Formats: sequence, C-alpha cells, structure tokens
Amino acid sequence: MKRFIYFLLIPVILLFTTSVVRAQDTTPPDNKRTGDVITLMEDEVIDRDFFAAGDTVEIFGTVNGDVYAAGSNVIVNGVINGDLLAAGGVITIAGEISDDVRVAGGTVTVNADIGRNITVFGGNVDITENATIAGSVVSGAGNLFVSGPVAKDITVGAGSMSLSNIVGGDIVSGVGELRVSSQANLGGDLYYYSDQEASISQGASVSGVIQRNDPETRWRVNVDVDEEELREDAQGFLKGVTTVGKMISFSSLLIVGLLMTKLFPNYSQKVVTRLKESPWKSLGVGFLLLIAVPLAAIIAMITVVGIRISLIALALYSIFLYVSKVFVILWAGEFLMSKISKKNNAYGSFTLGLIAYFVVTLLPVIGGLIKFFTLLFSLGAMMITCKETYKKALESKIY
Repeated sequence: MKRFIYFLLIPVILLFTTSVVRAQDTTPPDNKRTGDVITLMEDEVIDRDFFAAGDTVEIFGTVNGDVYAAGSNVIVNGVINGDLLAAGGVITIAGEISDDVRVAGGTVTVNADIGRNITVFGGNVDITENATIAGSVVSGAGNLFVSGPVAKDITVGAGSMSLSNIVGGDIVSGVGELRVSSQANLGGDLYYYSDQEASISQGASVSGVIQRNDPETRWRVNVDVDEEELREDAQGFLKGVTTVGKMISFSSLLIVGLLMTKLFPNYSQKVVTRLKESPWKSLGVGFLLLIAVPLAAIIAMITVVGIRISLIALALYSIFLYVSKVFVILWAGEFLMSKISKKNNAYGSFTLGLIAYFVVTLLPVIGGLIKFFTLLFSLGAMMITCKETYKKALESKIY
C-alpha cells in the first residue's frame, strides 16, 4: 500500500518540489515572476527579457527586451521593445511590440501595433481594426477575423476567415468559409482552397488575381481522373496537415521549453546534470513511472475516495509527460552547442536541441524510438531530481 500511494502521488510530488526549487531563491530577479496574478505596472521598466507565468498575467509597463508569458488569462497593453511569446487560454494583445509576436491560445485578440510579423494559433483569432501589422501574418485558427491593416502577406489555415482591411501582399488560405467585406483593399493575389466560393462584397478591391481551388473536385468519382493522380493528391493533403501539426507542436514546445529554462533554471540544470551522471538509472526509473502511475491511478478508481485523487494525478501526470521532453532536448542542445561554440547560452542551446530533435524524429521507425526513449530518460531524471531536492529541503528545514 505504501508503494501504491507513493506512485500515485508522483505527479503531485513533481509539482510540489518544483515550488521548493523556486522557494530557495530568497531574492528572485524582477524579470522573472510567478504566482496567481502577475502584474507589470505602467511605471515599471524592465531593461532585459521578462518572464511571467501565472493564472493571470498583466503587462502594462515597458520591457526593453523580449517577453515570455504563460497563463490562463494574458493581457499585454504596454511597450515591448523586442519579441512577444505568449501561451494561454485567453490572450489580449494591445500596446506596441517592436519585433515579432508568436502566440497560441484559445481566444486571441490583437489590438497592437506590431513592428514585424505575427504567428498566431487559436480557436478564435481576432486582429481588430485598431491593430497594425508591419510584416506578415501566419495563422492557424478555427475562426479568423482580420480587420487591421497588414503590410505584407497572409498565410492562413482556418475554419472560417473574414477580411475587412488593407493587405499589401498576397493571401494564401486553406479555409472552409471566406468572407471579404466591402472595406477590404487587397494589394496582391488571393489564392484560397475551399469547397465553396468566397463571399466577396462588391466594394472590395483586389489588385491581383482571385483563384479558388476546390479540394472536393479531386475526390469525386470521375472516369477521367487517374487513380495515381488521386493518390498523389491524397498524399499531398496528408503532408499538408502533418506539416501544420508539426509547426504547432514545434511552436508550443519552444514556448514551454524557454519558459521552463528561464523560470526554473536551477531545476532544469539539475535534471540535465542527472541525465549526464546517471543516464541508465534515469531510464529505469522513467520506465517504471510510465507503467506504475497509470496503473496505480486505475486501481485507485475502484474506491470512491480514490477517484478524485486518481483523476488529479492522471491530469498532472499527462502534463509532466509533455514537459519532460524539455530536459533531454536541453541536454542535447548543450552537447551540440559545446561542439560549435565555447559559450553555453540556455536559449540557444534549447532552440538548437529542439531543431535537432524535430529533424531526427522525422526519420521513420528511428524517430518513434527516439521519442519514446526521450520520454523515459527525462521522466526518470525529473523524478530523481525532485526526490533529491525534496530531501534536501526537508533536511534544511525549509518546510
């Protein structure tokens, strides 16, 4: 029974000991903040990169660097003299951002003046008439509304898309429903893939060509269509879907990895060190956790009292399975960085490791094995590090 409870509470221990690592910092830097509500006030100025993670993140001040934000509700209405990377449930972006914006959320509203490009993924994405995009827009969304001017191109995959703005470049869209209002002024070509004609108002201005490609025509029974051609079209469609999925996966893992590396630098380095010093032990512990935690949670569901605990444990466990990949990627990045440069930068190392990870996992069969063993090594190293950190915390009477 003792072992059963131990394995069941592993995800909780992981979360708890991460807090222990943060608690050991007696004077946390002003550019790294965590908590329920994080607010950067209007009169505050951060002269370096800013990192925030909490239930609600509010940025009203000035950041002379990049901003990394994650939370259920993220509000940006200040001045960012760098890039913005954000992930959350509801994201509202206003103010001024001098460089690129990369965001992923359930509902995303953009009211900001953006100096370069924006990449946005979400269920509902609204680029309002108060927004100004000096570069290009790349988006994957359920519903996309573009009302503010976009200086360059728009590349979109969406369930529905509405345009009522000035677009300086071309528009390439895979969309279920496309609407172009009378206020739209498109300076380039409009190419869209849809099973229905776009709704283009008479007052709309399109300088280039308008071309629709009907995806259904290739799938209808037609004796004049070669089966080999149908097969090639199907493969092309699947490749397109896979590519978009990998782009979303890469972007989300990049945001999570950078946040973990910067918000929890000590813990991240301890896990990487554990991977270097005890790789086989990490592998064994990771394999044990992969099997034992779900099994323990399922057994706990038999009892009335254990149902809620098991559901919480499984939810946390799934989160840690996703986060765990960060540490092997960081370790691989540091190894590669040491081969090409004497300087070890956490940002550069993780980004380099992530690129290498995605390239290698594209390989058939080998890629799947690498994903599996990456999970095992990281999960084991995380648990060992958490156990050691928690033990030291008890010995030092932090709690």
